[in-house]
Amino acid sequence: MTKEQEDEIADWVKEELTTGEKTITKKEAKAAIVAFGKKHGFKPLPKEVWVELDKMFDAADTNGDGALDLAEVQAALA
Repeated sequence: MTKEQEDEIADWVKEELTTGEKTITKKEAKAAIVAFGKKHGFKPLPKEVWVELDKMFDAADTNGDGALDLAEVQAALA
């Protein structure tokens, strides 16, 4: 992954967490991952990877509301 692609992801996350509802739902995250992959020519992720990403999302979603907010993302990255 290039620096520009990493920046693109970071910009999307920042936008999602600082405007509108200020959260990222699992559905939004999956749609963004799929769109990013298609845009940049990556192969679709296998089912096993989606299972792991689902577990990671649930672990980061400490209040269990089905959406990640800025505090949850920061805690997960700490």
